Amino acid sequence: NSTGGAGNLSKSWSRKHKAYHCKFRHKGNFILRPFSPTRRNTTINQSFCIFYMTNRKLRIANFIPSLSGGGAERVVINLCASFPRNEVQPVLIAGSLTGPFANSIAADVEVVDLKCANIRHTIGPLRDYVRQANLDLLISHFSHANIATLWAMRKLHKLNQKQDSGLPEIAVVEHMTMSAYRGEKWPDKFIRPLSRRLYKSADPVVAVSNPPARDLEQQLRLPPASVTTIYNPVVSAHIHNCRQEPLQHPFVEHNSEPLILAVGRLSEQKDYPTLIQAFAQLQSTVPSRLAILGDGEERTNIAALI
Repeated sequence: NSTGGAGNLSKSWSRKHKAYHCKFRHKGNFILRPFSPTRRNTTINQSFCIFYMTNRKLRIANFIPSLSGGGAERVVINLCASFPRNEVQPVLIAGSLTGPFANSIAADVEVVDLKCANIRHTIGPLRDYVRQANLDLLISHFSHANIATLWAMRKLHKLNQKQDSGLPEIAVVEHMTMSAYRGEKWPDKFIRPLSRRLYKSADPVVAVSNPPARDLEQQLRLPPASVTTIYNPVVSAHIHNCRQEPLQHPFVEHNSEPLILAVGRLSEQKDYPTLIQAFAQLQSTVPSRLAILGDGEERTNIAALI
């Protein structure tokens, strides 16, 4: 049995093509999944040929390397919490279920821990999970995770030609501006050429705003306007509840000077040194305060500038 509850696979033959009936935990629930990529694009198979279904929910999975305290990780947590439960069963797949957001996952989200700290090692476990999880859509986040996902799916498509196993649609989400990425580790130099090779096989390629979308098309030689923009879902009910709470902190209490607040991962991409230098120049004309909320690999260097 898979983690998603699909099991008892039994072959069903018709005059025109081969398929499987996937029996779910609820009695009487069956779904006929299309397998061949050519058949999957037909109108009848886009509806997944649902038979005898009651309360059939789409199984939508988000794949992310870990749940460290970054913005993209928060986006995944918000996505999983926001899917309408009467229509979607959310699944969260983590390369390694570690990080401060690991305790923020909604209780009804199906969680899969691949137990791979190195994203390259997730290819095999991810491929094995997708083969049996009966997913309708798999959304991958971050360049290196996207490459691992598309590589795993590439192998599955080859296997698919021999064994007729159902595969989900694949969406890859790019959270950075590709031309500005400067990786520090030697494998990072392969991200752009591998992305150029593999991203074309994704069903949609998604960027979080329009400028990075156009940049991605140029960097990866994708057709114009082929990258879809979907803005990050950062505002949630939790945010609205928190904004009603009183602010109690020595830095802001009994102080009338303007407060400048910076929130984000402490990384080179965020360029906090420029912010700190600008803030220092501001003090001569407008006395104010600066608060930086976040954590990351540049914390020590940023603290040294203050």
